[in-house]
Amino acid sequence: MTFIGVVGSGEYKRKDIVIMILEKTIDKDITIIVSGKSPRNEYNNVDIWAEDWGRENCKNEPVIFPPEEFTKVAFFKRNKLIADVSSILLVFINLRQYQSGAWNTVKWFIQKPDFCLFNLFIYDENGNEWSYDLLPLMIKKMVK
Repeated sequence: MTFIGVVGSGEYKRKDIVIMILEKTIDKDITIIVSGKSPRNEYNNVDIWAEDWGRENCKNEPVIFPPEEFTKVAFFKRNKLIADVSSILLVFINLRQYQSGAWNTVKWFIQKPDFCLFNLFIYDENGNEWSYDLLPLMIKKMVK
C-alpha cells in the first residue's frame, strides 16, 4: 500500500493544479492520501482539496491527521505524523515562499531514515516542480 502525503501552504490557492497533479500521480486502487485536515471555510486549501478528491476518487479512505489543538506546537506534531506515515510527499507551495507549515512537513520527511529525494515533489503555483536550486538552504543542507 502506498501512502502519499499531500500538504500545502495556506497561501497556495490553485485548486486546479492540485487536482491535476493528484489525477496524474495517484493510483486510485492502491493509494491512500494522507492529509492534515484544515478547517472547512471560505479559505479551503490543499488539505481539504486532497481529502475531498481522495474520498471521491480513491478506493481507500484518506488518512487524516487533524491537529490536537490550534497551536503551532500541535500543528508541528501533526506535520511530523504526516511525514512519518507518507512514503511519497506532494507539496504545494508558491515559488519563493520560504516559510510555511508545509516546509515543516518537508523537514520531517527528509529526516526519515528511508528518505529518498525521488519521493519528494514540490510544486509551485503554476504546477511546475521546484528545482533543487530554489529549495531553502535548510532543506538543501539536510538532503546532502
